[in-house]
Amino acid sequence: MGFDKAFETVKAAVQKYGKIRESAVKEVSSSRIAAFHTIGDVLHRFEKTLNYIAEIEKHEEFVKAGKICNSWNYLSNNSISMISRLKPFLSVTYVEGSNKVTFSNKEISVSVNQSRINVLFRGKEFGIQLTLGDIEKNSHLIKALSSKLMLFADSIASRVEQCARLQYGVRT
Repeated sequence: MGFDKAFETVKAAVQKYGKIRESAVKEVSSSRIAAFHTIGDVLHRFEKTLNYIAEIEKHEEFVKAGKICNSWNYLSNNSISMISRLKPFLSVTYVEGSNKVTFSNKEISVSVNQSRINVLFRGKEFGIQLTLGDIEKNSHLIKALSSKLMLFADSIASRVEQCARLQYGVRT
């Protein structure tokens, strides 16, 4: 199953980010610290989402493809694992070769690996290294996208959590 590896990828990013956030509290101006909180909150929600998906994989009887929770489609092969739904469109994809997890809806796409976050919004891609300097440098961009990022992360997390709890009795 692939989402346990995806969970580990985002968990590693969260751990790396935790050290950066500690430094940021001491070194970054208060006007830029909101960007650090946004990145942390989004990463934590993605980590929670992947934890639920990994638990669903353990409970599910299908091996390669199928429908879960009546509205999500699941697909897994040797290198790609994906869960998606059409209304509203939401997708979580893990590509093992690049060790990257991508969360998408019709408006925004966020890719996470252990050291970088890429955001695709309205046809423009923004890459942010998980370093103190790069997050601080891009704080204006992160703050501008913060409401979209938080709404998106909350949306996907709550839908996956609802599926896991109601259909499979998963509690994490």
